[in-house]
Amino acid sequence: MGQILLALRHPKHDESAVLEEEQFSQEIMDKATELSRDPYLFKRRIDSVNHAGVVGERKNIAVIFCTLDSRLLQDRGAPGQNVIATKIAGHQGSGKSYTLMMSLEFYPKSAYLLITSGSERSLYYLKQGVKHKCLIVAEAYQFSASRGDSEIAYVVRTLLSEGKLNRITTVKDENGEMV
Repeated sequence: MGQILLALRHPKHDESAVLEEEQFSQEIMDKATELSRDPYLFKRRIDSVNHAGVVGERKNIAVIFCTLDSRLLQDRGAPGQNVIATKIAGHQGSGKSYTLMMSLEFYPKSAYLLITSGSERSLYYLKQGVKHKCLIVAEAYQFSASRGDSEIAYVVRTLLSEGKLNRITTVKDENGEMV
């Protein structure tokens, strides 16, 4: 079936990100600035995945990197313009998962949420949230037409179009009342 990558961005400028940036040493900031000026940086990143053993997949690696990197872009548009979705499709056994997994080796685990399956409402209850993360559905079976429309497929479509989820639930308050 393939994999689906969904990069989720924060809708407004996050001042805490600026504060975190200030905690880096000047030496690290200087190196990062120097690296950001390298016109071949993106090519070199793809080369790194090739050197790690992935051959003949430069375009797919580039798409994966663009999707993962886009999670850090600031949203400047209307709802639905704050995500990038990518579907990696190909023949069974053609190396789609290998290319994805090797590309993920170049990102911290905090950059993405990799799921192979989920309950119908599981995305509503993620404690760590999905802000500045890429949601990766390793095998997109739960989205196949043969399964019909499921709530998890609806939730992912909502994330694509709205960029957020809102769910109302009933719980007991401190007096035992349902609210």
